[in-house]
Amino acid sequence: MTSPAQQVNLPGILYALDTAYQQRWIDKHEAELRQGAADREAALHRARQAIAEGV
Repeated sequence: MTSPAQQVNLPGILYALDTAYQQRWIDKHEAELRQGAADREAALHRARQAIAEGV
C-alpha cells in the first residue's frame, strides 16, 4: 500500500494540463480573439448609429 504522499493526484494533473493547454491556445490565437472582439464592437457601434438615425 502506498502512502498518501506517494499517490498520484490525477485530477490535479489533468487540471494542470488542461489549464496549460488553454493558456497556450489563447496565447496562439490572442490576436484573432482581439480582432473578433473589435469587429463585434464596431458592428454594434454601427448598429446603434443606424438606430439613432432611424435607418
